[in-house]
Amino acid sequence: MQVSNGVRDNEYSRAVKGVAVALSACAVLLTIFYALAGAPRLGIVMGSMQYINLGASLLLPLGFILYRANERTPRNLIPWYDVIAAVLSFGIPLYVFATYEKALSSSWIVFPPTTALVLGIIMSLLVLEAARRTGGVFFAATAAVLATLPMWVHFLPGFLKGNEFTLGRVVGSFFISTEGIFGTVMKTFILTFLLFIFFGVATQIVGAGKFFTNVAMALLGRATGGPAKAAVIASSLFGTISGSASANVTVCGTFTIPLMIQAGYKPHFAAAVESAASEGGIIMPPIMGAVAFIMADFLGIPYWRVAAAAAIPAILYYWCLFSQVHFHAVNHGLRKLERSEIPSLRKTLLEGWHFVVTALFLVWLLFVQKTNPGQAALFTTIALLLLCSIQKSTRPNLKVMGDLLFTSARVFGQLAPVLLGIGLIIAGINLSGLGMSVTQWLETGAGANVWLGLLVLAIAAFVLGTGMPGTAIYMLLALLMAPPLESLGLNRLAVHMTILYWGLMADLTPPTAIAPTIAAGYAGASPMKTSLQAMRLASVIYIAPFFFVFHPVLLFEQFSIRPFAYTVLSAVVGFWLLARGFEGYGPPGNWNKHVRRLAALAAGAAMLTMSWYIQVIGVLLAAALLFWKPTEAKDNGLPVYGTDR
Repeated sequence: MQVSNGVRDNEYSRAVKGVAVALSACAVLLTIFYALAGAPRLGIVMGSMQYINLGASLLLPLGFILYRANERTPRNLIPWYDVIAAVLSFGIPLYVFATYEKALSSSWIVFPPTTALVLGIIMSLLVLEAARRTGGVFFAATAAVLATLPMWVHFLPGFLKGNEFTLGRVVGSFFISTEGIFGTVMKTFILTFLLFIFFGVATQIVGAGKFFTNVAMALLGRATGGPAKAAVIASSLFGTISGSASANVTVCGTFTIPLMIQAGYKPHFAAAVESAASEGGIIMPPIMGAVAFIMADFLGIPYWRVAAAAAIPAILYYWCLFSQVHFHAVNHGLRKLERSEIPSLRKTLLEGWHFVVTALFLVWLLFVQKTNPGQAALFTTIALLLLCSIQKSTRPNLKVMGDLLFTSARVFGQLAPVLLGIGLIIAGINLSGLGMSVTQWLETGAGANVWLGLLVLAIAAFVLGTGMPGTAIYMLLALLMAPPLESLGLNRLAVHMTILYWGLMADLTPPTAIAPTIAAGYAGASPMKTSLQAMRLASVIYIAPFFFVFHPVLLFEQFSIRPFAYTVLSAVVGFWLLARGFEGYGPPGNWNKHVRRLAALAAGAAMLTMSWYIQVIGVLLAAALLFWKPTEAKDNGLPVYGTDR
């Protein structure tokens, strides 16, 4: 889930809000209708494509209503060209809805009639423009290039060369095919993830972020580096029900960033901690980001399996981040919070117990009852609103419901164009045969070298992350890079989880860096400096996949209790040592600190090799670190860093 980047609700006119709320409400009702099997109960025959058509007609207009063409366009009115774009983006999917059966029987995918061809071209241009506004110029340009690839792929050299396709064939694959605009990605979004977004926004509106932040502050405020540790824990807790980095920053960062700055953290570091902690919300079950739901559909497995596989790596990510902020606090002698600054844990739990109950209810539905994800999100949202109604302070009223629908509309309007743009990319790659060409090249050109394949994947993810959303990066690399890596013997779920992790860095990588930009605004810091620091704090995202892709037992694949316990223990120790190496541990400017830092990094890497004789070396290095007490620290009036843990 994404939240608009700093736009205040009062910048929109009442008419704009009214239209957005109406479209948002209709989209939610449509998804509820599907989740409750409304069509079969009423004797209506509707395929998933027709639901997608209806959903797209409600969501794509939001990209033109709520997101401006440029900075000069005011938000309190809709320009005439955006009105036309919104009307067309509402009407064209309805045309596909009305003519879908005829389109299938008449082979419009291959030979679209003139009307369908023209409308398909217009729809593709509308999607690209809306995607430019919400996903960035780089993403829209990439989508345009790859979407039109089948028409010029025959000009490419060597293994990239493919067969040429006509404009009609290409537009038919965009417009009518289940692998195009109205394909798998939008199916997952409209029929499943949309209700999770609605639930995540509901928790944000009724105060779940403040509750989880207060719980974390009450538990850790008196610890060394308490505010930063509380930020990590608060974001991990809120991440279980938000599935969004920017939502986490928006909700938790307003509380945690000022407290970190007051405790002595530099503004850019405080913002970076919140950004990195919030980034983990996308990989923290039970509600992960949209990409996890798309992955489940792509792999043809239940969502709960993806969520279960993500659990241990997500916890390890937060463990490494938690350790880094601890070492940073010790190194810089940052103060603890005063007791007067810490909220009462008892009072906090009494006021927000319904958030805990709701989260447990969702876990029970998804992992115990194996409830359909859409239904689980619906039932949990209803439970949340009912439980909030018990207390007067949290009871939803009409204004709250209006805010809920409007905030949801902003999220829908930001995500839908990007996901529709991904549909263009998928259609172009599949029709051109580029995915098969890249697969064959990697299988032969890479010499069946798994490490080289993973290195190419990591570099591609990093480069794409400078200008594309994480969901788009996942789909592009899942189509191009996953098949050859799977053919080299790697576990399929582990490969896709690796792509998900490396695609996550898009939210932290400049120049886009959505989460750090929002956090930097709260801290009054440089977005670029914040982004670079957040990348450093979250660098374990790059390292972790190299570990679990070779040891899928960490994802509960090929599960056996002994290897699982041994792997988890090695990861816990290894990531702790890496965190110590990343931040250092000792008085600033001391040469011993740099030696210990290198030793910690080497020991951490050794523990992650899962080779017992190399791990023995790592254990010996770790033991030396624990008992090495630099006496010159006392001469500087600083604590002895080998003992304060």
